[in-house]
Amino acid sequence: MNLRVIAVGGESAQQLDICQRLDCKEVQGFWLTRTLKPEDVTQLLLSKCSELPQHFIEKIN
Repeated sequence: MNLRVIAVGGESAQQLDICQRLDCKEVQGFWLTRTLKPEDVTQLLLSKCSELPQHFIEKIN
């Protein structure tokens, strides 16, 4: 079926571990970060993802 699955409500390390073991590669929840304003997402990505290729960083900006 080639479905993309995003686990919602990841609020603990245990829940993230379960998702990884189930091969779910995308998780949304407060364990990762609280709800952010759009402008704060940019700052989060730039501060946490210093190893991204330059073309990704240009798209973030």
